[in-house]
This record gives sequence, structure tokens and C-alpha cells, in this order.
Amino acid sequence: MENSAESSIAENKINPANTMESLTRSSVTEKEVDSGHTMDISAEPSVAEKETNTGDMTETSSESRIPEKDDDSADVTETLKANTEPVDPSASGCEPTTESESDKQLRLFVAILTARVMNKCNTLKNRSQEMVIAHIKSLINQTMEGLAVPEGFCADIKNVKKVSKSVMKDLQKKFGSKRLLETVISLEDPVVDTAIVQCLQANIKNFSAQLAENATSRSWWKDALRVFAFTAGLLACLVLIVLIPI
Repeated sequence: MENSAESSIAENKINPANTMESLTRSSVTEKEVDSGHTMDISAEPSVAEKETNTGDMTETSSESRIPEKDDDSADVTETLKANTEPVDPSASGCEPTTESESDKQLRLFVAILTARVMNKCNTLKNRSQEMVIAHIKSLINQTMEGLAVPEGFCADIKNVKKVSKSVMKDLQKKFGSKRLLETVISLEDPVVDTAIVQCLQANIKNFSAQLAENATSRSWWKDALRVFAFTAGLLACLVLIVLIPI
């Protein structure tokens, strides 16, 4: 009986410890399980959020990214022509009827000349079309300011090629090489733009002066021929009067 009582007392002393240990283990296991579920649950929305954010960022970047285009002189020139006020057909053929129509022809001439020079400098393909057009428009506006040409200047598009060659020669002399010229123009530095505008204005003025001089010389020859024809006709009449008997 004493042994049984001692063993029962011992079991009563040991059982609480075992019970506490088992409870502790079970609680830890439940916490691990619960924490595992919690981490799984919390991980799933975070992954979904990351995928959603990644998708949103991809869509945003794809929307914000502008597709590059192969800009060339023809596209830029057509765009500039579309943005330039059209010239009345009656004003074509180097015979402008009013001052405003002459200004429109001159502005179109400057626009195409500037676009051709930019194309010769290989600056159209290195930038977007929007940037190129904005830059060319700025150069056109600056070139038109204070640009005085002789009255009756023929702003014929056929003469753009000839004038652009002269502009390119002056720009290469000023900047040293075509490669350096291409680099500095792409920077859109105001100092470089001013140099380009000065070259454009100078060559347009020189070319218009040559045309005016040629027109003056042609006019002088026409007047001389008229006078000669009138004099010859008068002499012929006098000869006939003298030779024909009355």
C-alpha cells in the first residue's frame, strides 16, 4: 500500500510536467501551423500584387514608350508643308500677286531649305520626328525674323538644292567637319542654332540678290531689244517713204 501510494504520488508529480510539456508542444505546433497558413495566405496576395504591379508597370511602360520611326527628309518636309499655310495657285510661277502670298512662298522655301540642311547633317534619324519638327520650326521662325530679300524674289522650290549646298559649305567651314556639325546640331544649343540661322539668312540673301541681278540684266536686254526693234522699224518706214515715188 505504501508503495502504491508513493507511485501514485510520483505519477501525480510527473504527470503535470508531462502535461505542461505536451501542452507546450501542441501549442507550438499549432502556432507553427497557424503561422504557416498565415504566411501562405499573406504570401499569395503579395505574389498576386507583385504580378499585378508588374503587369501594370509593363502596360504603363508599353504605353509610355513611343515607337521609334525612321525619320527621313521626305516625311519631315511633308509635315512642314502641311503645317505651312498653302500658297494660292495664282501666286505660283514666281509671280506673287500680293505681299502676303510672297511671304508665304518665302516661308515655304525657308522650311524646305532648313529640312534639307538638317537631312544633309544626318540629324533626322537620331531623334524622334516630333523633336525634329519642333527644332526645324524654331529654326524657320528665327530665319524669317529680319530676313529681307529683294522685291519680286522668286522663292522657287527648284532652287532649294543649290542654296542648301552653299549653306552646308559655310556650316562645315564654321564647325570644321560634318561629323562635328551633326553632333552639335543634335544638342540644340542656342549658339549653334544662331550660327545655322545666320548661314541660312546669308545664303538666301545672296541667292536672292543674284536672282535680282539676273532679272535686272534680262530686263535691260529686253528693253534694249525693244528699242532696237522700234528703231529698225522706223528706219524701214523712212526708207520706204524715200524709195516709193509719190
